[in-house]
Amino acid sequence: MDRMQWKKWFEVGHDAIDFEHKIFFSLIHKLQSLIEVTGEAEAARRVLDETYKYADFHFTSEENIMLESEYPDFERHHELHQALLRRLRRSIDDMDGGLVAGPEVVSFLFYWFVEHTVAEDLKIATHLKERHLQQFFEASPPGGEVS
Repeated sequence: MDRMQWKKWFEVGHDAIDFEHKIFFSLIHKLQSLIEVTGEAEAARRVLDETYKYADFHFTSEENIMLESEYPDFERHHELHQALLRRLRRSIDDMDGGLVAGPEVVSFLFYWFVEHTVAEDLKIATHLKERHLQQFFEASPPGGEVS
């Protein structure tokens, strides 16, 4: 797999979500370096554990944003997060058991990250922008100036 690089189009336009996505991406990138460049298996395993724990934290953070904003597709999005955590746990166990190679786990994480961020998390950011716009207009006095 080619060296992963952050792309501007990975950003969804919500500061907190984008910040956490950059950290998540950096962990996947670090994992790729350890597996494909240095071959440090023990260090890669530790980073994989860190990636799992960070994914769990990030999903909780993102889900709190969804709940606070009354995101209408929360349940489905939550299930996508849970499915990733289950799949990632299986991948870690399979890698430990020699059933799957490290580069396969990196590839899975990278492609999942890109697909989920661009297809799913962008919907959250769009919902938040629409909600803020609605609140703005509801708070503006009728006939008042909009600046």
